Amino acid sequence: MRFSFIFILFLTACASQKNNQPQLTLKRILSSPSLSGANVRGLKFSPDNKLISFLKEKDDNSKRLDLWQFDLKSKKTSLLVDSAKLVAEQNELDEEEKARRERKRISSKGIVEYSWSPSGDKLLFPLGGDIFLYDLKNKKAHQLTHTQETEIDIKFSPKENYISYLRNNALYIYDIKRSREKQLIKSSIEGISFAKAEFIAQEEMGRYTGYWWAPDEKNIALTKVDERSVEIVKRYDIRADKVKIINQRYPYTGKNNARVSLHLLNLRTKKVNPVYDSKKDTYLPRVKWLLNGKNLSYQVQSRDQKELSLFHYQLKERKSKLIFKEIDEKWVNLHHSHLYMKNNQFIWLSER
Repeated sequence: MRFSFIFILFLTACASQKNNQPQLTLKRILSSPSLSGANVRGLKFSPDNKLISFLKEKDDNSKRLDLWQFDLKSKKTSLLVDSAKLVAEQNELDEEEKARRERKRISSKGIVEYSWSPSGDKLLFPLGGDIFLYDLKNKKAHQLTHTQETEIDIKFSPKENYISYLRNNALYIYDIKRSREKQLIKSSIEGISFAKAEFIAQEEMGRYTGYWWAPDEKNIALTKVDERSVEIVKRYDIRADKVKIINQRYPYTGKNNARVSLHLLNLRTKKVNPVYDSKKDTYLPRVKWLLNGKNLSYQVQSRDQKELSLFHYQLKERKSKLIFKEIDEKWVNLHHSHLYMKNNQFIWLSER
């Protein structure tokens, strides 16, 4: 598709040269800014609905993104964060983050993801393998981590007391007021990890996280992923100057998948209690807290995708209750249209 587009532009360039018009060279076609115009992505409303934030490519580098804002009252657009001023040359990302971005179809550099704080006065984003926090009041960005490893799956806690993230297969929280980092959980066994979205969850189910904050910040629901039975294959990372061979666990069709279980981590006691232990041929596609923070919902799908079950786990009783099942003789589609309300009722999208 890209080759066809370039070929058409090349023919246009030849035609313009014959008509004594300004030449459109192949070099210009392939350079920045893009002839198709700037691509705006990552559009979000601020929590107070006064701003629209978005990511936009640089004029001189279409592969690098910066963070911008549009003020709904003044109708003015302005640059919030210039990624190059914070990190001039980006460090090499680790293989985990490279794979995660590939599955999310992210090929750009710079600020590729970001999130608003619940209060709406801060923005959080990864850049160059580290974490940055931008304060809208003083218009400054603060670098929170300075590590060789890449921090991934970065989130604000619901009450904005912490920032959570994964690093080297461990779950950490950063206390914003105390400017202090703490490791919550890490597996010491090769092939077992916590709080991570496994290959199938990312690639096939649209789930890119493996942990979920409770609304009251007392607990974190997280996955335990056991990949020890998944076959190890060689993946070749081919570049212009070298070829890198990477050993990767890959769940081939019909063979063993990772075994995924769901647990609750109590931040005060540091105890981890089981919620759900998957059977051999089931998936855990969705996890979500009810607004009261006392119940956790999770979905279980059969491997043939013909059955999808919704469960509610009651923290006090430590018991799961089946709410209902979706069954179809062909397959049941997954979706993100599952919305809880304050009275514990919820909205559910169904093809029935």
